[in-house]
Amino acid sequence: MKRDSIESEACGLKIAQLLLPRDDDRLFAQTKDAYNQHAISITENTSASLGLVSSFGFILLIGHIFFRKKNTDPILDALTHLNLSAILLATMGGFSSLIAFFFLASIRAYNRISVFIAFFALAAIFVFLQKRAKTHPVLWCTLLTAIGLYTQSSPIDAPHIKYPQIAFEYENDRAFVQKIEQTLPPGSMVFQLPFIHFPEGARHLINSYAHFKCPLHSCTLKWSFGAMRRRDVSRWQKRTSRLDLPDMLKEITQKGFTGLYIDKFGYADAGGEIHNRLSQLLKTDPIYDKHGRSFWDLRDYAH
Repeated sequence: MKRDSIESEACGLKIAQLLLPRDDDRLFAQTKDAYNQHAISITENTSASLGLVSSFGFILLIGHIFFRKKNTDPILDALTHLNLSAILLATMGGFSSLIAFFFLASIRAYNRISVFIAFFALAAIFVFLQKRAKTHPVLWCTLLTAIGLYTQSSPIDAPHIKYPQIAFEYENDRAFVQKIEQTLPPGSMVFQLPFIHFPEGARHLINSYAHFKCPLHSCTLKWSFGAMRRRDVSRWQKRTSRLDLPDMLKEITQKGFTGLYIDKFGYADAGGEIHNRLSQLLKTDPIYDKHGRSFWDLRDYAH
């Protein structure tokens, strides 16, 4: 997928976002919301918050640059250099912008280096504790862990809110794929519609990787999704998916596909037209999941 060099700045790191609380923080969510309302270029960098403990470690590493003493811990020196290098590279308008402009625009989301910055910061905290906290080290570690978990979690992360829906989706997908595997013999190939580029090819209401759900649950079948952009297989899938339906069915069955999977959320009309035409052509009923996604057995049609 072609990238524009300006994306490295749009998805660049913001130091303010590192040190401010997360968007749904238990105590300071309003502070973060007030910042987001007036700041520019709020992208996924809003999720790069380090939390209270890591923020302290981050400031410790910055301070070490200016107040470094002789014979300091070499590990702390190394962490300071790594932290500074990450900031200079990833900060909006930093070296990442020059790299993207002159050499490599494919890498864009430099704000994701915040994970490494958090590691450097936490490592600095523990190096500091080794030197300073000679008594009750376990107590200090336990306290900092509790503070870190509290400031980097939120009530919306509670399992009773998210997990039931996730469990329902998982079980629905698993049961659906089991029905398909009971229908087709092992080694059969299933063509997936609508065609979606991989990677990053979201369409209508389905995201870029929705077609991976079935392959993840499948043990005996082969699925069409996942061909890399601009490669022959991907080009063939794209070209074939645009054919008139009878021609498309002829093309995919000649290639050996004996099943057709349709995600209705990839169509503006929720797949209404293609389902009606398939019913007329195949003269058979599909297998549906609880959301209306469908599977069509093409073996009789291919024969």
